[in-house]
Amino acid sequence: KSLKVDIGNTETPSSGQRANIGQRIEGQNLQHLRYGTSSAKTMTLSFWVYSNKTGTYSVQVIQEGKYVLFDYTISSADTWEKKTITIVGNTADAIPNDNTVGLYVDWFLCANSDVSVSPTSSWTSGGSYRASTNQVNLWDNANNYWYLTGCQLEVGPVATPFEHRSYAEELIRCMRYYEHSYNDGVVPGANSNI
Repeated sequence: KSLKVDIGNTETPSSGQRANIGQRIEGQNLQHLRYGTSSAKTMTLSFWVYSNKTGTYSVQVIQEGKYVLFDYTISSADTWEKKTITIVGNTADAIPNDNTVGLYVDWFLCANSDVSVSPTSSWTSGGSYRASTNQVNLWDNANNYWYLTGCQLEVGPVATPFEHRSYAEELIRCMRYYEHSYNDGVVPGANSNI
């Protein structure tokens, strides 16, 4: 399976405009990274991309007003390409140990120059939701498309094979976000009120 962005209309981003696909990760799931300490761990982001538009794209990782921003290149049209990015640990800022967002990971598809900055592998203040100055405009042709799959963010400087989970495992992980309530205390299938 993969996520597909299929362009229908051409667009040139104007001031403040950008388009990105993002993932939010809760801080309580990131405590093993030991951010904010001298033992902050390096991470590796790996993913597969496929597009008819070759060129330079960008991916940004954000942590509470600080970010790292990387370029990656789609070299061959209509070919799955694996990309691997190494992210040094942030020794200066701890990630809150709660269910608020600890890290944002955003893949950019286009951006105006006023929301673009130079890529950097060092944690830098400001610049949240900024694409690289090298970012292509996927919206420059109505026939363009971009696919993303096999995303994995893991501890360490080496990308390991993608961890496939069963449907049952994913369902259990998602259940904590599911809440079901019944109107007026009526249980489905029951003939009386509680």
